[in-house]
Amino acid sequence: MIVLLDRAAAQPAPAPTSPPQVVTTAAAPQQTTSGPTPTPLGPMSATATGRLALERPQARDEVSEDGALGIALGATLASWTTMLVGLQARNGTAIVIGGVSTVILPSAGHWYAGSSGALGLGMRAIGAAGLVWSLVKEGEDNVCDEGCEPTNAQRAIGLTSLGLYLAGTIVDIATAPAAARRHNRAVREVTIGPALHRGGAGVSIAGWF
Repeated sequence: MIVLLDRAAAQPAPAPTSPPQVVTTAAAPQQTTSGPTPTPLGPMSATATGRLALERPQARDEVSEDGALGIALGATLASWTTMLVGLQARNGTAIVIGGVSTVILPSAGHWYAGSSGALGLGMRAIGAAGLVWSLVKEGEDNVCDEGCEPTNAQRAIGLTSLGLYLAGTIVDIATAPAAARRHNRAVREVTIGPALHRGGAGVSIAGWF
């Protein structure tokens, strides 16, 4: 019994344990920048890879092929109707207005599509000039006595001018939709602009066909 008490007394007392340390960390405040929101560099849209791509042009920049054809046909019919009504009524004003309109207005479909329509307009202008010359020569021949019949050359010039006049009208009507297609292709042509991605910046080349 005495030996047990001595051994118990001989054992050193356990060292006091220190209380657990609590470490606290404070999150750094997020920096905020003041000022206006940056504006985009251009008409772009973000892709899944983080790259910015140029957007397709708005549809309002394009024109209708059917619209170009309808305008060319409508203007041509109105011009010829005015001239024919003037001839029927022997109205000089209507004849002049209608005749000049048949030279100019068939190109209206091209003008709608942003084209000059110079080919058809030039053909009609040359044809009209030849027709006027033929009519004037025929009038001169009618007031003279004998030997003033129109020559074969005059008849050939008159017929050629009439054919050129009509061909120019058909050309402008038939090619109005093609002019609209050319305009729409020009709207969708290749565009070069800035491109931003995760690794840096570069140049983007985009086109729609």
